[in-house]
Amino acid sequence: MSSSTPYPNPPQIVARQLGKEYAARHGTTSALTEVDLTIQKGQFCCIVGPSGCGKTTLLRIIAGLETYTSGQLEITHFDQSKPLNSMIFQEQSIFPWMTVKDNVAYGLRRRGAKEIDDTVDYYIDKVGLNAFRNAYPHQLSGGMKQRVSIARGFANDPEILLMDEPFAALDEQNKSLLQEELLRIWEETRKTVLFITHSIDEAIVLSDRTLVMTASPGTLKSDLSIELPRPRKVYEIKSRPEYGDLSNRIWSELRDEVLTAKKGLETM
Repeated sequence: MSSSTPYPNPPQIVARQLGKEYAARHGTTSALTEVDLTIQKGQFCCIVGPSGCGKTTLLRIIAGLETYTSGQLEITHFDQSKPLNSMIFQEQSIFPWMTVKDNVAYGLRRRGAKEIDDTVDYYIDKVGLNAFRNAYPHQLSGGMKQRVSIARGFANDPEILLMDEPFAALDEQNKSLLQEELLRIWEETRKTVLFITHSIDEAIVLSDRTLVMTASPGTLKSDLSIELPRPRKVYEIKSRPEYGDLSNRIWSELRDEVLTAKKGLETM
C-alpha cells in the first residue's frame, strides 16, 4: 500500500489488523480483514471502494455502533469536554417532529452544553438556513435536510466527524454547494473527518488523503495524498492540471476492485 505524505498532528484513529466477521447460514462471512489505518488529528480523509467492500462497516466500528472481531482499534479523545464523534448518514436522519433549530440543537441539549442558542445560530447561518430556522423537515428540500444534518454534526462540536456518503442522493448542483459549505466549515474547525464516498471527484475535492479499499472482504489497498492547495473551491480545484492526474491514479487503483466486486455479485 502506497503511503501518504506525513501529517504534522498526532494520530487520533489507529486500526491494526482490524477485522469483522458476521454469522452466516453456513458459518461466518468476512466483511473486513486486516485493516491497518492511521488518521491524524485534524485530517480530512475520504474512503472510496466498490459497493459491499465494508466502508460503512468500518465507519460504524469507529463510531462505536458495531464491534470488531479481530485486531485492535485505538481512538484518542484529546479533549474530554467535547464528544468524541458525531455521524452523518447518507439517508436523511433529522427528526421530523423538530424544527431546524431544534434539530441542530439536539446534541448540545442532550449533553447539557452552554451557550446553545449562539452555537445553533452560528451553524444555521453557516449552512444558509436562516430563513428556515423554524421550519419542519417536511417543508425542506433534500439538500436543505442534509444542510441541517451537517449543521447538527458540527454544532455538537465532536473531535471526529464521520460521514457516510452524505451527498450521494443529491443533484450535482446541490452536491457542489454542500461540498463547498463543508469545506468552509472544516477550514475553520479542522476537525478529524472520515468521509465515505463512491465519487472519485468528491474524494479529491474534499480530502487530504484518499484511501482505496479492496473488494469484499475489504482491506486498505492504497493511501494517496491529495496535495492540492487549501482553502478550496470545487470548480477551481477541478480545473487544476493535477486534478486529472489524481483522478487517473485513484481510478487505476479502484478499477480492478470494482470489477472483482461485480463478478462476485454475478456469481451469487
